[in-house]
Amino acid sequence: MAASAVSADLASAMFAFTVDLYKQLLSEGDRSRNLVFSPFSIAAALSMTLAGARQQTAQEIATVMHTKDDMIHAQFSEFLTKVSTHAPSVTLEIA
Repeated sequence: MAASAVSADLASAMFAFTVDLYKQLLSEGDRSRNLVFSPFSIAAALSMTLAGARQQTAQEIATVMHTKDDMIHAQFSEFLTKVSTHAPSVTLEIA
């Protein structure tokens, strides 16, 4: 898969995941309070979990992340490599 296709796939999956996560958090929370979350951090953790998951668990995580397979882990890795290569002065810290 070409690099631009990988980037587009990751962006599309991340957007859909972020919207779903926001809707879920909003439906469960107190709407009078501020909401701060990092979809990227949550998705990165889920992609690492997906890499080790099997069968139904892997399918469920992939569905939540809007991806068809475990390639999202490789896509995150490629994205982080590109960020560090093209912006060496940028430090990305994920909690």
